[in-house]
Amino acid sequence: MLVFRPVTEQDLAAVHALAAQSPVGVTSLQGSRARLAERIRQSESALSGDIRFRGEERYLFVLEDSTSGELAGVAGIDASAGFGEPFYCFRNDTLSHSSASLGLANRVHVLTLCHDLSDASLLTAFYAGPGAGRAGTELLSLARLMFVACHPQRFADTVVSTMLGVTEADDVSPFWDSVGRVYFGIDYAEAERICGEHGRRALASQMPQQPIYVPLLSESAQLVMGEVGEEARVGYDILYGDGFEVEDYIDAFDGGPVLLGRVSALRSTAASRTWPVASGAPEAPEAGTEWLLANTGTATFRAVRARASLEAGMLRVGPAAMAALQLGEGAWVRALPCGEGQ
Repeated sequence: MLVFRPVTEQDLAAVHALAAQSPVGVTSLQGSRARLAERIRQSESALSGDIRFRGEERYLFVLEDSTSGELAGVAGIDASAGFGEPFYCFRNDTLSHSSASLGLANRVHVLTLCHDLSDASLLTAFYAGPGAGRAGTELLSLARLMFVACHPQRFADTVVSTMLGVTEADDVSPFWDSVGRVYFGIDYAEAERICGEHGRRALASQMPQQPIYVPLLSESAQLVMGEVGEEARVGYDILYGDGFEVEDYIDAFDGGPVLLGRVSALRSTAASRTWPVASGAPEAPEAGTEWLLANTGTATFRAVRARASLEAGMLRVGPAAMAALQLGEGAWVRALPCGEGQ
């Protein structure tokens, strides 16, 4: 069984190995082993604190195979996207140019560097390894939102996620080559390496403050603006299906889409419910409905995908899932029925 749980210091080597497998662009997983170790310490500190108002907290979780003990994925969420440094992205805007005397009028698509979304919470550090599968990837992505539902005081009312944009062979980003490379003279992979060590502000804050006229970009850059890369397609579909929306923003580096989700409208947060649990659900494949199940702890937070049945106001859950969730009879569980095809 795959179990979603908070990261610990003992996971450092395995998380470092997963980070090495993650694609260029997952900046929050790039960087040195020491930087990852610091990220883990930040998460443990945030989970151990009595947080009443969100601030600089950064949470990191892993997906663990309960049989082998191996990690199949890693995912995080920052309480504030822009705490300490603005969260930069490009906003799609339109400028009007006209001359009444000449009878000319034209509207031009431009990109404006902004930090409009700095006050939102940020989904980050997401990577599902080959062993996760579609079901595990869904658990890895949505369980952190169920954590938000359990502890709303720790997060903003809006959550954002930058999705990997389109890259070509050898990690070439058409968007970066037409925008960032012009200003910094380095390729996309090197830019992400720098940001992995020093944070995205190191480069994003130095990008042009004036609007960038989209018609002046290369055709290949224009074609990939707002498009999700193949490596992020499954993750994009999961979040979109949960209620995230494509707004007027794109990533400042590879031009990938920025998704926005209102916590009150997301299926994982608004449609999940808490129920007392009872052990004894039949574990045969045809029995019961599949649910995403999570306990309501903080440092002890756990989530799994398992079959369960709702009976007389209680959710009957199999003993294996009960053990994985570290729940006893009559404890409370947050539960979300898996949608069709999930």
